[in-house]
Amino acid sequence: MRRSLWVIFLGAIIACTTVVNAEDTNLDCQVKNVTSQQIYDLRPLIRESGADWEVVSQNYTFHLNVCHKILYDKTGLSNVDSFGIWGKREGGNENLKVFSGKFSKEPQLIEGALHLKYESDDHCGTNDYKRSALIVFTCDQTVDGSGAPRFVTSFNDCAFWFEWRTPVACPSKIKGEGMGSWGVFFTISGIALAAYLIGGIAYNRIVYRAAGLNQIPNWEFWRNSGEYIKDMVLIIFAQCPMTRPRRPQGSYMNLPRDEENILIDDDFEEH
Repeated sequence: MRRSLWVIFLGAIIACTTVVNAEDTNLDCQVKNVTSQQIYDLRPLIRESGADWEVVSQNYTFHLNVCHKILYDKTGLSNVDSFGIWGKREGGNENLKVFSGKFSKEPQLIEGALHLKYESDDHCGTNDYKRSALIVFTCDQTVDGSGAPRFVTSFNDCAFWFEWRTPVACPSKIKGEGMGSWGVFFTISGIALAAYLIGGIAYNRIVYRAAGLNQIPNWEFWRNSGEYIKDMVLIIFAQCPMTRPRRPQGSYMNLPRDEENILIDDDFEEH
C-alpha cells in the first residue's frame, strides 16, 4: 500500500510538468514569460564536452546532462545518444537503464521553479507508469558557481526526483520583446472599449430597434461631447497670439495735433 502511494505521489509530481502555462514559451532549454517579461535560461548548465554532472547517493550513481545527451560512454548500451540521464544501482550488477527515451529541451515553469522531465519508453514492471525523472531547478543567488544537482528520492527504480539550487535558474528581463506596462494597459483598455461598444450596439438594436448612429450607446452624449471639444479648441486657438489676425503695418495714420484739437472742441460745443 505504501509503495502504491509513493508511485502515485511521484507520478503526480512528474505528470504536473506536462502542464504548460499559455503565457510561457518553451524552446531550446529556455522559458519566456510574455506577461512578466522574464526569461529563464538553463543553457549555461549544458555540458557538450568533458564529463556529465554526476550525482552519487547511498544507492545510486547517476550521470545526467541538461537538455543534452549524456557524455558518459561506459554505459554498455547502444542507444546512449538518446539518454539525458543514466544510473547504476550501487552494490549490484544490474545496470539501471534509467532513461532510454528522448532527453528534453523544454523545461516547464511551475510555481516559480523550472521543471525538466526525462521520460523512458519502458514501463515500471507491471505498473502503467513509465520510468521517468524530474529535475527541479530552484533560483538561489547564494550558491557559488552553477551549483550541482542533488538526489532527493525515488521509488522502485521507477520515479526519480532531483533538486538543483542554482543562480542559473533565476529569471532575467527580456530585452526588446513583448509589451511593457503601458502596452498591457492600452490593450486592456482597448478590449474594454470594444466590449462596451459591441454590447451597447447589440442592446440598442434588440431592445430599442435603433438604427444608424443611434445604435451607438449614449450617442447623444458622445455627439455633444464632440461639439464641446470642437468649440473649446476654437476658443483656445482664438486666444493664441500666433493665430490672431495681424493688422497690416502702415494702414493707420495719426491726425495732426491741430485737427485733433478742433474735433475735441466741436464735441464740447455740441454738448
